[in-house]
Amino acid sequence: MGKKENNKRSYLVNFLKKNKFIIFFSSFLWFIYRTGTKPSRISYPCQQTALANMGAILKFSAIPSIGTLLLGSKGKKEFKKSFKSILVISLLFLIILLSYEIYKNYESKKIIQNIVFPEDIHSTIFIVKDTDGTYQGVKKLLDLMERNDLKFYKTTSDKEGLIGKKDVVLIKVNSQWDERGGTNTDLVNSVIKLIINHPEGFSGEIVIVDNGQAQFGSKMTGGSFDWENNNAINKSQSIQKVVDMYKDRYKVSTYLWDNITFNEVNEYSENDFDDGFVLYNLKGENSNILNTITYPKFKTKYGSYISFKRGIWDNKTKTYDNENIKMINMPVLKPHLIYGVTGAVKNYMGTPSVKLTKNEVHNNVGKGAMGVQISETRFSTLNIMDSIWVSTVYPCRSLSTWWCGPTVYYNDSIPNNMILASTDPVALDYWASKNILMRTAENLGHKDIEELNPDIIKKGNFGYWLRISMDILNKAGYNTTIKEDNIKIINT
Repeated sequence: MGKKENNKRSYLVNFLKKNKFIIFFSSFLWFIYRTGTKPSRISYPCQQTALANMGAILKFSAIPSIGTLLLGSKGKKEFKKSFKSILVISLLFLIILLSYEIYKNYESKKIIQNIVFPEDIHSTIFIVKDTDGTYQGVKKLLDLMERNDLKFYKTTSDKEGLIGKKDVVLIKVNSQWDERGGTNTDLVNSVIKLIINHPEGFSGEIVIVDNGQAQFGSKMTGGSFDWENNNAINKSQSIQKVVDMYKDRYKVSTYLWDNITFNEVNEYSENDFDDGFVLYNLKGENSNILNTITYPKFKTKYGSYISFKRGIWDNKTKTYDNENIKMINMPVLKPHLIYGVTGAVKNYMGTPSVKLTKNEVHNNVGKGAMGVQISETRFSTLNIMDSIWVSTVYPCRSLSTWWCGPTVYYNDSIPNNMILASTDPVALDYWASKNILMRTAENLGHKDIEELNPDIIKKGNFGYWLRISMDILNKAGYNTTIKEDNIKIINT
C-alpha cells in the first residue's frame, strides 16, 4: 500500500474516531429501518450488533461529550461542530434508504402488474407421502401419474409417454452440498430403476449431471458426486456409488460439469468437439435480465455427444436429435440465503457457467434469470422434488449465513417423507414452498419467514422472481402457473 493510500486510510480512521456519532446514528437508522413494524427482528444478529454499537458509543463518547458541553464554551463549540456533521450525514443516509425502498417497491409493482396469468393454464402436482426415497415410494408416484393420464413410459402403443426405451435421459440433481443439502441418493437410485424397468426394455443411456460451478459448496470446491456424507438412509451412499451399481448392465454414468465450467466452446455443428460451455449474447426483452446464455456441451462416458440446448449430435448426418433426449429435474427443496427458496426452478442454476460470465446469471436470479435460462436452453420433461427431509433453520436473511440454506446439515433437518412430481416447475415450487417450507417453519415457531412466502412480491423475494420466471416461460410457449385454483393436487 502506497503513502497516498495510507494517508487516506488514516484520515478515514481519525475521522471516525473523532465523529463516533456517525456510527451511532448509522446503527440507529439501520436498527429502525430493519426492525420496521416487526419487533421480533430485534433478536436478529444484525440488530443486536447495531444495539451494541449504539450502547458503546453512548457510554464512551456521547455521555462524556455532553459532560464537556456542560463544563465550558470550548466543549460546547466542539460538540456543536461534530453534531452538525453527524446530523447531515445521518439524514442523507436516511433519505437514501427511504428513496431506495420507495423505488424498489414502485419497480416491483410495475413489473408484476404487467404479468399476465392465463386462465387456461392448469397444472397437476402428484404427491406421495410416507416415503424414504426407496423404490416402493417412487413406484407409487409412477402409478399415481399413470392413473391420472400422465404416462411415464413412451411405448409403441402409447406415444404420449415421457421416457422412451432408446432415450438419453439427463437426471439433473443438486450436488453442491453434502448431508441433507443434496438430492437424496436413494431417490436418484429409485428413478434410475424406474427408467431401466421400461416395459419394452431400456437400451438408452442415463447421465446424472450438475454444475456446482467449481466454487462454494461443502468443501468450497463446488459440486461432487462422491461426498462422504450423503442424503440417504446409508449416509455413505454417494451418487457415484449408486451409478456404479449399474455400470456392467446399463449405460448409466455421471458428468460433473464443474470440470468443464471454465471452458468456452462452440457447438458440434461448428466442428468443435471439445467439452465445455457454449456462450451466446441474448437479444430482445429478456436481455434486460440476462445478457449472456451459457449451457454445457459434452461427450458422455458411453460416447454420446450432448448439447444441453440442441440435443444429441449425430456426426454422420451432421444433425441434432432433440426428440430422444429427456431431462428429469430432481431438486431438493430447501431455503436459500439470498433467493428464499431452492426448488425446481432454482435447480437450473446448475446448468449455466458462472465462471464464463462473471457470475451474471446467479446475480440476476432475483430478476427472473432462471426463467430466461430455462426458456433459452431446455425445459424439463419431468420434475421430481425431494422433500424427504426439510431444514429446520429459518429465517435465512436475518441469519446472513448459508448455514440456513443452501446448506442443510443432518442435525438441522427433520423428516417430511414426501416426494412430489409435476411437469410444471413453477407450480411445484409455489405449492411446495407454501405448504411444506412455510408450514415447517411455522410449526417450529418461526415468525418472520416472508422470504419463503410465494405470495409476497417485494422485489428480489422468492414470490417476485418466481412470477417473472413464470411469465418468461409462458411467453416462450411453456405452460406454468402459480394460480392456486389452477393447480390440481393428487396424492396418495
